[in-house]
Amino acid sequence: MNNFFIYFSLMLLIMNLQILIFNKSSVLIIMLSIEMISLTSLYFFSHLLNMNNLSYLVIILMFFIFMESITGLIIISFNIKKNKNMKFMKIYL
Repeated sequence: MNNFFIYFSLMLLIMNLQILIFNKSSVLIIMLSIEMISLTSLYFFSHLLNMNNLSYLVIILMFFIFMESITGLIIISFNIKKNKNMKFMKIYL
């Protein structure tokens, strides 16, 4: 079960990296760096302490990454409304 949450959060991180490539927002860069650090530290400490039951921490981390994804999509939708020439950005919406 923990592996599913880790893979799902990694998938959301990859989506956020794709959002950052097209939309250079400083808020998303800060949020993404916090999630990358927390995900790697969670993975490191789970192996260091030999803990198999980190489901609560993984769920909390996945919640923050999901909120970051929603924030990124909201920022992109506002940028599309401001700039009508960004047709390639409509893929995410």
